[in-house]
Amino acid sequence: TSFSPFGILNNNAVLPLQFLSFTAQKCGNHVCLNWKTANEQNVSHFEIQRSTDGRNFITIKTEAAKNQPLNLYSYEDDWAGLRAADKIYYRIRQVDGDGKINYSAIAFVKQNATLAEVYPTLFSKSFTIQNNSTDNLQLIMYSSDGKILIKQTVHPGVNNINFGSSDSGVLFYKLIKKEEVILTGKLIKQ
Repeated sequence: TSFSPFGILNNNAVLPLQFLSFTAQKCGNHVCLNWKTANEQNVSHFEIQRSTDGRNFITIKTEAAKNQPLNLYSYEDDWAGLRAADKIYYRIRQVDGDGKINYSAIAFVKQNATLAEVYPTLFSKSFTIQNNSTDNLQLIMYSSDGKILIKQTVHPGVNNINFGSSDSGVLFYKLIKKEEVILTGKLIKQ
């Protein structure tokens, strides 16, 4: 009839695998794919999947799971035969020993890539920055009256930016690479 401040510890609980990061970047005539995971347990393998439309993916390589607490993986995809596609999308399909499946976020490269892309324009809690360079970028986001709301490092690859501020409406941003502004724009927070 009452709640206890104590809980029950189950030592047999398995923490789910976490994709800590997943990046796809052009590196010469290849696309360099890198991903980092944590809490791998009972993971059979990973399937590297590619798409030219962002919807229909095919498996291009299978990588055995390491099943360690922290894991780093990499693969280079030769994309010479895909030059007609404007964007090439990648994701990692995780397959557990019991057949359960999980997917990473989708990363992409553009044939004529800009250094960074920010999307979607209209958001409520978070937005994404695709950093296509090999260097960290600095994000500065500010309100229409010039008040700085965010100053944050943007690492190479896909970055999900959580925006917990109560500010809404039109917000402005700039991305800086080594003291040079490489991209400016605006987003609308609902």
